[in-house]
Amino acid sequence: MKADDLYAQVTNDLVAQIEAGASEWQMPWHSWSGQVSTVNRPYRGINAAWLAMVAADRGYAGRWGTYKAWKTVGAQVLKGERATRAFLWRPFERENRDTGEVTKGVFATTYAVFAAEQCSGVPEHLSAPPERVIGGAESVPELDRYFAAVGADVRHGGDRACYRPGEDRICLPYREQFVATDGYYSTVAHEHVHWTGAATRLNRDLSGRFGSDAYAVEELTAELGAAFFAAHHHVAPDTRSDNAAYLASWLRVLRADPKVLRTVAGAANKAITYMDSLAGVGAADLAA
Repeated sequence: MKADDLYAQVTNDLVAQIEAGASEWQMPWHSWSGQVSTVNRPYRGINAAWLAMVAADRGYAGRWGTYKAWKTVGAQVLKGERATRAFLWRPFERENRDTGEVTKGVFATTYAVFAAEQCSGVPEHLSAPPERVIGGAESVPELDRYFAAVGADVRHGGDRACYRPGEDRICLPYREQFVATDGYYSTVAHEHVHWTGAATRLNRDLSGRFGSDAYAVEELTAELGAAFFAAHHHVAPDTRSDNAAYLASWLRVLRADPKVLRTVAGAANKAITYMDSLAGVGAADLAA
């Protein structure tokens, strides 16, 4: 399968899920405890989003590997099982014959992976990590330490959660105002992703007004980043009260450009990686 075809498939599936779920729809990968490989390496960016969508749809726990990778650990893909295509980026170099200048870049292709549930003989240590259940608006010390280490200026008070670029400040309601702990930390992560977009950090376009494509792309980036954070840190999902309005704008940009999901997923992944670096969290910590 060509990469362009897989981009279209991922986007079409996402649009179909949003339309079917209407205002109650929430990102299916939001609650999953990280899509990981047979060597405990977390998938990132669009692969994390896409594989979690497939896992949610088919009831998989979130452990993936190539045919060869499963064979290496003593497992065997069951006869008749169909692979899921994932994205792979390969580096390339191109030399200009006239100037001798070498251009470097990457091109997208796809490869086949199988879920653990599609295999026999899967070692016990490769079972999916347990998902932590959080209920009630309570403090989770390790998450509090994480965000404290990130170092954003966070102020609690009022009834609105937002990032104010002019003040470089995150504003949140008090923790006690949230019905559930997972909802609180999902919101904190969402606003922190916006915070990473400042010109002095990752320099994304934060100038869009509500209803514009730029605003929709940034909101989708923040929501997807919050979903990645929730998945990696085993936080349960939360559906925002103004979901329908945001979903309408997301549908517009997704339909306009099937590849926008790749761009958004990459930006969301970059934001979480940036936050992880500030908090001193590495891939090994997330996969443990």
